[in-house]
Amino acid sequence: MTISKEVREKVQQRANYACEFCGVRETDVGGTLTVDHYQPQSRGI
Repeated sequence: MTISKEVREKVQQRANYACEFCGVRETDVGGTLTVDHYQPQSRGI
């Protein structure tokens, strides 16, 4: 599955650039988190 750059950016912004599972931030790891770190809005989170 390919995610567009625009959708990825919106998800990152919504999640405040942090993993919604463990809380690690992109600044903590020094790079972009993979999209599987973010919870889908359909989960109600």
